[in-house]
Amino acid sequence: MSRFAFAEGPAQYRPFQLQKRLFRVLGYYPGDERLVHWGMLLVLFFHYWSQVMLIYWEGKHAWIKIGEGDLQPALEGICPTPSRFGGILKCCILIWKRKQLKQLLDTLKGWFDREEPREKKINQWATYWGYQFTYWELMFTHLTCVFYCLLPVAAMLFHFVKQPDEPRIYILPFKLALPFDYCKSPVFEITYIIMCYIAYPPIFMMAGGDGLFIGVCLLISSQYRIVQRELEALGQSTDIDYHGEVTAEENDHIFEQLKLIAQRHNRTIDTTEEMSRLFLQNVFASFTIAAIKIGIACITVMKAEGLNKLIFVWYSLGILTEIYLYSYGGTQLMEESEKLSRTAYDFPWYRYRKNVRQIIQMMMLRAQKPSRVDVPFFEASVVTFSTILRTAGSYVALMQTFL
Repeated sequence: MSRFAFAEGPAQYRPFQLQKRLFRVLGYYPGDERLVHWGMLLVLFFHYWSQVMLIYWEGKHAWIKIGEGDLQPALEGICPTPSRFGGILKCCILIWKRKQLKQLLDTLKGWFDREEPREKKINQWATYWGYQFTYWELMFTHLTCVFYCLLPVAAMLFHFVKQPDEPRIYILPFKLALPFDYCKSPVFEITYIIMCYIAYPPIFMMAGGDGLFIGVCLLISSQYRIVQRELEALGQSTDIDYHGEVTAEENDHIFEQLKLIAQRHNRTIDTTEEMSRLFLQNVFASFTIAAIKIGIACITVMKAEGLNKLIFVWYSLGILTEIYLYSYGGTQLMEESEKLSRTAYDFPWYRYRKNVRQIIQMMMLRAQKPSRVDVPFFEASVVTFSTILRTAGSYVALMQTFL
């Protein structure tokens, strides 16, 4: 997995490199104009169709166990289902909005490709951390799948070594109500291999979609930071050159420079609003589904026995990374856009004429309302992250009294 993610060292300093790889494993990257080739359409269909079938079989198994009054196997069986559903839903939304999304990604790539060294450094900071957040979510979900696929093998080998005279046991990676009898060779082996293979597409769906969000958020945040640096640099240059009363030529020069900075600020605000519209459904789905997932996972961790706990520990870490990724991205946008108000106030606007003062005032007014990723009922922020954790903890404590 590390080799897959870090195949190219400089890739972590270029925009959306890991996200592209994750999506193209599935067959399509929303930033592309079309499929790489038509054969990938079959890969795309198989990955999505297989996840829908697994959701159905896991739900059927859980329903049967609940009907039998056996809640623990039902919870263990249904635990990965919300992740499959959320991954399919988020990727489908991104593909549905692919035209607008491609325009947004092309805009951000154009910003990144600027030649100014100061901008390069800030943009590389944004792409590096977008890469890292995506990588860690990928790692946690990957380890979850590893334990899902290997622990049944270990259990079957242990049973064979300790009780060689007993009948063979058959344990699949997931608890499913399959429409055929798999407890015989070679049907079991073939089914097991297929299940292990189709366990991985949700990893790429979630890490790719969530990584795209954090990558976009951080690159837009870097633009607010660049505007701050430009204002600071312009203010410092005027301090050095200040020699008394400002002439009309000097005032006009500063005004033209500020106009360019204000235009960039306005473009960044417009891009933020466009990004918020494009990812609105994804953010809402991520927070609501993740709240359900974390509750189920916590209960399952407490009730699971033996090494099975490891599955749900890594699963819980993956969920927390997913929620934090959206929360951190939204928080960065708010903080960097709001800091611009203080930076504009610190600019020596009082030395200049009315037109310079007015443009600084307009920037301050626009920055006082921070850019947000607003969704119905809440916003993507670290505050929402902590609220979800507290709420999930309360629900888990309540449900424990009934189990």
